[in-house]
Order: sequence, then structure tokens, then C-alpha cells
Amino acid sequence: MRLVLTVLLIALLAVSALAGQNPDIRLYLDFDPPNGVHRIDVPEDTVVFIYIVLDCFGLEGGLRAFTLCFERTFGASAHDELSFLGGLFMGDVEDPELGFVAAAGEDCVYPDENGMIVAGYVQYYYTGPPGHVRVVPTNLDPMLTTDCNIALDTYCVAANAGIGADPPPGHPGCYCGVVPVEDASWGTIKALYR
Repeated sequence: MRLVLTVLLIALLAVSALAGQNPDIRLYLDFDPPNGVHRIDVPEDTVVFIYIVLDCFGLEGGLRAFTLCFERTFGASAHDELSFLGGLFMGDVEDPELGFVAAAGEDCVYPDENGMIVAGYVQYYYTGPPGHVRVVPTNLDPMLTTDCNIALDTYCVAANAGIGADPPPGHPGCYCGVVPVEDASWGTIKALYR
């Protein structure tokens, strides 16, 4: 089964080594999207949902697939993943080898009116003690997304999540930047005004 998952992951994500239209995609964990809640304090024996949110897609950006892996320190007796992208999802979010992969169906998924895609959630049965969950790269691939043009990109982590404890910070400098433009020659620019 691991071989099948590896082959599917490579076929899904290793289409191109070039960055796509989404060079500044951010991923963050949220207990209550779009409100940006990264820490909650709940009693033991509580079911907790940690939502996976992506944003900073640029002008025409969207999402076809992403990879994800968690490193968890809080106590939980079970976890379950769900993707909202409408297509294939597989793996285990806490597996450091393969992680979790989610892909859209036939159509690309575009950001909502808030400029974000709530891509899914991980449900935990929290048993204590307090701790955090941090997004980390898998051993197979870095933190990848596939955009609507089937081009690969990496994402940065803006915020992790904590239960009864402050989460560790995300990646430094992970914020929505200016959308880059493609290089063009002076002749191409002049041709626009003829």
C-alpha cells in the first residue's frame, strides 16, 4: 500500500519542478476560520477540529493539491483527516514519510470572498496534556501545492496551532507579498502600445 501511495503522490505532485502562478502561498492552522484562532483552551475528552487554510494566491491563483505533515505534542487518542477539495485524499497527517495528500476533483478550487481556501480539517480527540501541532515537511517531499495550471509550488507556514499552550511560530517572513509579474522584453512592452 505504501508503494501505491508513493506512486500516486509522485504522479500527482511531480508534474513540474517549476514554480507556478502561486509563489507566495501561505498555509496556516485555524480553530475557527476565517477568524485566525491559533490557540484554544478546552477540557480533556473534547473533540477538536484544526482547519487547514491556504491564502495569498495572487490574482488568478487556485489550488489542485497540497501535501501536509503534522508534528504533535498534545495528547490525543485518535485523529482523522478530511479534505474539502472534492477529490482524492490519502495518507496520515502524522506520518513523517508520506504525510497527507489532498487533491481537487475535476475542477480547480479557487479562494472564497475572504481570499482563502479552507482545504480541510484534522479532527482530534483531545485527552491532554496541553501542547501544539506544527506543520513540518515530510521525508518524501517539502511542503507542496499544485496550482490550477498543474505547476508545483511550495508554501510557507504562517501559523501553527496550540491546545492549552501557545503554538510555535510559523516561518519568518511568511506573509502575503506583492504578486510578481512575468519578465518581458522591452519590445514586448512597446508592442502593447502600437
